[in-house]
Amino acid sequence: MNYRIILALGAFVPAAAIAQDQPAETRDKTSAVISVGVDYEEGSYGTDQDIRSWSVPATVKVQHDRLTFAASVPWRWIEAEGKGTIVTPDGPLGLPLFPSETQVDQRIVREGLGDVTLAAAYALPVKVVNLSVSGTVKLPTADEGLGTGETDYAVGADISKTIGAGITPFAGLTYTMPGSSEGYERKDGVAVNAGVAAQIGKRATGFVAYQDSASTSDGLPDGQRVATGVNVGLGGGVSLGAYGSAGLSAGAPDLATGLRLGFLIP
Repeated sequence: MNYRIILALGAFVPAAAIAQDQPAETRDKTSAVISVGVDYEEGSYGTDQDIRSWSVPATVKVQHDRLTFAASVPWRWIEAEGKGTIVTPDGPLGLPLFPSETQVDQRIVREGLGDVTLAAAYALPVKVVNLSVSGTVKLPTADEGLGTGETDYAVGADISKTIGAGITPFAGLTYTMPGSSEGYERKDGVAVNAGVAAQIGKRATGFVAYQDSASTSDGLPDGQRVATGVNVGLGGGVSLGAYGSAGLSAGAPDLATGLRLGFLIP
């Protein structure tokens, strides 16, 4: 069972969680997946602003043996209403800023290409559990107003084990080292996630998960949320996934949802 494909559907898990669990007999083969999707988030994120964002990410993932590489770039649309400096969180990697010199209510909209994210993961040769380590870098390629203009780094580890009839408990940890923009300091942060995935019939897998992400800004609270989703194989190497999450703390989005359509290239 590949719970990480499901988790990668949404932004509530770090982008580093891309390693796949492959049968031993297929580990010497190379495969690639191209996916496109759409994500929506809304909330105040512990600020005085109402923030809504859409993202349309395009991702290419290549796997060979125990190594997995992925590259992703989104088109983004963000709307914020409030006063003062408007901050739009984007998970552990990235914190786009909307600087404002006024202290009156206003509506600000930004749209364009977001930052490029590159990730790599290695599945360790451990027999008792599925264990992988990963690294991620977010490059400052976003259009003006849609990124910090700094490079962010993250390292992580994921563990899982399938028990019984297709039930897979999992957990992960990510340590993020964000770059600081001029006049806006950011600090390192830790994110943890845990949950259970389960096989639903022959072609579908579902999951429920919890995540707690430490804020990388002194001015914003930590983010906690719960999520659920499903991934369905449509045949011919095509898969469709959907997820939704709800915030449990002020630093998380009140609501997040998204879809992914994937195409396997043997």
